[in-house]
Amino acid sequence: YEKCLAIRLDSLGPSHPDVATTYNNVALVRQAHGQYDRSMALYEKCLAIRLDSLGPSHPDVATTYNNVALVRQAHGQYDRSMALYEKCLA
Repeated sequence: YEKCLAIRLDSLGPSHPDVATTYNNVALVRQAHGQYDRSMALYEKCLAIRLDSLGPSHPDVATTYNNVALVRQAHGQYDRSMALYEKCLA
């Protein structure tokens, strides 16, 4: 994923939705390895790109909110997690 990210950043630029997808995928791997802080930073980059390029009501934005909520939940931040899950449903 890291090599893919470098290629996409170089060829598509930092604000392309495909770059956001790669940030999301790298974050999933980091999350699976328990690297929650690194994962959260990548999800935040992904979310910023997706909100800007796709808009707040796009399904990919909801997916990113869900992924961030899972990290918050793993940290015991249940109120923050629930607020993000609710955004997914809005």
